[in-house]
This record gives sequence, structure tokens and C-alpha cells, in this order.
Amino acid sequence: MNIRISFLFLTTILTTVVVGKDNTNTATSAITYKLNLGRHGGRLGDCLINYIKAKWISYSNNIPLYCPKFKYSEKLMLSKIEKRYNKKMDKQYKKRVVMPNGKTIIRDSQYCFKKHKEAIFNNKIEKDKNFLYVSNYYANITINWDDKNFIKELKKTIAPVKPIKKPEIPKNMISVALHVRKGGGYDPPLLSKKTLPLLSKKILYADQKWPLKFPPDNYYIAQIKKLHEILDKQPLYIYIFTDDQNPQKIAEEYKNALKIENITFAWREKNNAHNKNVIQDLFEMTYYDCLIRALSNFGAIADIVGNFHIVIHPEGSYHWEGDKLIIDKVKIRINNNISENL
Repeated sequence: MNIRISFLFLTTILTTVVVGKDNTNTATSAITYKLNLGRHGGRLGDCLINYIKAKWISYSNNIPLYCPKFKYSEKLMLSKIEKRYNKKMDKQYKKRVVMPNGKTIIRDSQYCFKKHKEAIFNNKIEKDKNFLYVSNYYANITINWDDKNFIKELKKTIAPVKPIKKPEIPKNMISVALHVRKGGGYDPPLLSKKTLPLLSKKILYADQKWPLKFPPDNYYIAQIKKLHEILDKQPLYIYIFTDDQNPQKIAEEYKNALKIENITFAWREKNNAHNKNVIQDLFEMTYYDCLIRALSNFGAIADIVGNFHIVIHPEGSYHWEGDKLIIDKVKIRINNNISENL
């Protein structure tokens, strides 16, 4: 599977981690990472992106990885496979080496070491120095997504501890996982939907701040049409995975806009919210033939651990026409001829 994924945090790469994986591990240094938002680390997709960055440093430099606990981590195989980080480990290492990020400018190393007992990353992993390297969500790290062995490792660790039952998918239709990100009350409201007024003028609407993470409904409708045409207008079974509390309303809006008889929509009919069914949704998505997603970390993780025949997501260009968000460019990745698998 040839994976080329454009993450929001990888749009500008400033720091390149030295690669060159050894066959034997004689390292005395190790890698861990700082959680993004307090002890929970943020939403699951954010936590896993943070983990993947540190995992790449560990993998490419052949040094141990210590993973802090985050929300849902105990439900993933990485909690069984990876070594657990705790603060007592810091004393085992000569110093902590903090990898800089795009948001915080750390002063000179002398100041940093004096105030925080840490040193600044010098663009090179020194595996025999007994350093504890500390990555973070915003660290600018180049990952080789063509490394099949690394992807294989991720599929082992980013897997459910308890198997997720395969959803009931019609066999006579091409199945599509449609990941519709709306915020679900976790994020600010959307300007394109005019759902709710902001409580403060200092806060941007979610789609103003992250337009590719929250593409408008016309983006999803257009991509469904495009996928239908790519597949010679064969019947589609589309399951809506969303953090919105009313997925039925989304389905009805898309169905009315499309007016295509051989497209069937399905959704979770009750108890849908941004903080429910998170693990189940992530891995249920991977059972579908195709994926249409936003440029969100949750959808990107499903893309990595899944084996989709066709994936569609925003490429990086957009513009606003008044309060209407327009996605200018999308990326379509076709891995093989899906019709041969029906």
C-alpha cells in the first residue's frame, strides 16, 4: 500500500530526523513525548499523531520508545506492546533533550538546561549519549510514509485490544466510509453552517481556524458524486461516521442534494456524540472499500491502519466566498481496481 498522506502538521517541515535503522540495538538513549493537552492529550487522532512521530524517531534510529498514558490508550495494542513512560525514568538518563516545535521558541541551551534541566535538540539523535529525547505534537518531523515496515508496525500497535466486530455491509454494493467532521460540541461552531453564535469575538469559528479539518457539506456531496463516477455509477453503500449528534440530518441533506437512486446512506441511529463510540468508529471505518474524509487526524489514522481501495481528502487549497467555504483541490488515491473485488 503506497501511502502519501498530507497531515495538517506536516505542511511545513523544518526539522529532519536522521534515519538509518540498525539491525541491533545498542542504544543508551531513548525517546518519549509530551502529551498535547494535559494528561488526556487531546482527541484520539491528536494523541495518535503525537505517538506516530515519536514512534518514527524510535524506529528510524533504533532507540527505545516510552509512551505516556493517554485517553483510550489502554484500548489499543500499543499499551500492550510499547513500554510505558513514567517520570521516574528521567533520572535514568543524563539529560532530557527537548525537540522544538513550531509554536514555542526555546531560548539558548544554557538557559533551558538551567531552568528546566533540559537541553535543546540539535537536529541529530545521539543514540549512545544516554539522553532521553522528548518529542511533542508540534515537533516538525519528516516521516517516510513509503516505508512499508514502519506502516506494518503502526498497524500492529494502532489496533484494538478487543476485536471490533465487522459491521453489516451489503455485499452487492461498494462500501464507503464517509468521515464527516462537525466538531460535535467539542470544537467551536461552524461558520459555514451558521449553527451557533460564538460566545467570544476572540474565538474563531472552527472552520475558519481549521478549514480543511471542517470542510463544508458541499465538499462531501461533490466527492460522493466524483467517486460514483469513478466507479462507473455502481451502487454505493455509504456509512456516515461523524462526531455530530444528528447524523440522520446529514444523511438526508446529502441524499436530497445528490438525487442518485443507487446510493444508500446509513448511520448510527442513536447515542452518537464526539465522545462516544470513538474506538469503534475508528476501526469500523477500516472495513469499508473506500474512504472520503476531511484533513483531520482521526480520519488520517483510519487511512494509515486501513487498506482502502480509494481515498479522497482535501489537498490543501481553499477559499471563502463570504461565509461560504470552498475546497479548491482534493487528492484521490486509487490503490487498485475495486470492481475486481466485488
